[in-house]
This record gives sequence, structure tokens and C-alpha cells, in this order.
Amino acid sequence: MKTRTNTGTSLAAYQADYRGARYDSARLAIYASDGNRCLCCGADGEHVTLSLDHVVANVAGGSDEPRNLVTVCVSCNSRRRALTVRAYASWLVDAGMMSTDQADAFRARVRSAQRRHANISRARRAPKAA
Repeated sequence: MKTRTNTGTSLAAYQADYRGARYDSARLAIYASDGNRCLCCGADGEHVTLSLDHVVANVAGGSDEPRNLVTVCVSCNSRRRALTVRAYASWLVDAGMMSTDQADAFRARVRSAQRRHANISRARRAPKAA
């Protein structure tokens, strides 16, 4: 998965570097909607490399639609692998990396992000005004 850093890359250069302006605008809208922070650990995109993670992994039937993508840091993304959000939160608690309350808050942030990102999905499909 291609990652994005918030420092040293102009918006125009970033958009030219990936699949096209319409895809990029949705991608950037997801980062902005999530506050340019990792939804798992809370790391700020100014200090870590952020990426988009599939809530439901592609191998489990998940899509690339914005409602199935959330902002996480590369560290959290690679640690999660293809676990479900619930399984990953439980694993973090069992590993002593998060309290139960923090895990519940993480799952709630993901659910909230999915609702916000559904609006981005609809905007991507809306026809452009002439």
C-alpha cells in the first residue's frame, strides 16, 4: 500500500504521483476527515507516516471504497495485518499495549470514521456539474 507523509510533499506533486485526481481527492478527504491522525494510536501525521487501512481486508471481501478505509500510521497498519478491528483491539489489550477502555475507544473511532467516509463515497460517485 502506498503511504503518504504530510511533510515535504506538495499537494500537486502527491496527486500527480498516484492514480488520478479524483482518487486522490477522496484519499486526501479521508486523511482530513480523520484529523491526519492514526485512529489506533493517535500519532500525528506531522511526525509519522500515515497510510490508509482497510477496515475489512481485501482478502476478506473488503472494498477500496472510502467507507472501508481509515487513517492509521504505518506501524499500526503493519501490526494489524488482516485481523478484524475487534480482533486487533483484543490483541492489543492482551499484549498490554492498550487498556480495554482504549480498545473500545479505538473501535468507536473506526465506526465513526466509517460513517463520515460514507459521505466521501457518495461524493465520489456523484456526477460532476457542468
